[in-house]
Amino acid sequence: MVLTLFDLDHTLLPLDTNQAWVSFLSDVGAADGEKLLPEALAMKKRYLAGGADPDIPFCEFFIGTLTRFAYPELLALRDRFVTEVVVPAISDAARHLVQSRKDDSDVIAIITATNEFITRPVADAFGIAELIATRCEWKDGAFTGRTLGTPSMRSGKVTRVAEWLKGGAVQGVSRREDLSRLRFYSDSINDLALLEEADEPIAVNPDAGLQQIAHERGWPMLSLH
Repeated sequence: MVLTLFDLDHTLLPLDTNQAWVSFLSDVGAADGEKLLPEALAMKKRYLAGGADPDIPFCEFFIGTLTRFAYPELLALRDRFVTEVVVPAISDAARHLVQSRKDDSDVIAIITATNEFITRPVADAFGIAELIATRCEWKDGAFTGRTLGTPSMRSGKVTRVAEWLKGGAVQGVSRREDLSRLRFYSDSINDLALLEEADEPIAVNPDAGLQQIAHERGWPMLSLH
């Protein structure tokens, strides 16, 4: 059984869904951009600088934006965001790559640090049913703004893949060792832990840190955007 995992932001997509979501909320007047945009930018700098593994405050900052709206309004905003911002950004090359892995009969999943509420319809837009994303706590009919379990961020992605396999997501597979091959596409040095777990690590539009490591270790590098 071959499992192919795709990172999402700056890998399958040429954008950061967390940052794009905040910008969208500001653009449509659903949030105070003068306050929220600088805070989001500070979180981006925090992420790029490394640090906590996983970074719960980073994840909960973006999940916190979901608590600002009644659920029906939140769903409507998400639909607009995916339709107006995300889908137009999907390149033909990214779609072709996903389809090529399907044609090879791989089991395919997206794994992303961005929360599951935002990324579920994004995965659907790629025709990918399996999604391993940061989970959002839900209580009394609303998001609390907190993460649930281990975020799929940095080494947390390794943990979440193990939990996902153990939970029976792939028929006949319950652990990493049951896979004949694990392939992982990512752009970021922050995904190094999972890239090192993969039999076939592939750097996509890599950042400077990952580009250096990929060059040193002879990992394939790919440009989609």
